[in-house]
Amino acid sequence: MICHFKRDYLHKSLSARQGDCLQCGKCCELLYRCPALVKRNGMTRCLIYHRGRPVQCRAFPIDIKDLADVNFECGYFFSSSYPWSS
Repeated sequence: MICHFKRDYLHKSLSARQGDCLQCGKCCELLYRCPALVKRNGMTRCLIYHRGRPVQCRAFPIDIKDLADVNFECGYFFSSSYPWSS
């Protein structure tokens, strides 16, 4: 919902996000297991990572609450400009 209806919030938050995706798959299993996620031999792989990922996948994590959902085990973090004052 945020990705489509709160675009100002999304852009502001993502501008404070730093780091890189670890491609660990934790965010891909939050509500349900994504059908594009494959686990083999202890490795996790997204079949559509470089082509066709939905906007909510590209935007994760949007804010600190998203990082809490994956126990802060993520390659992304938020700069000191987050949380910003409204």
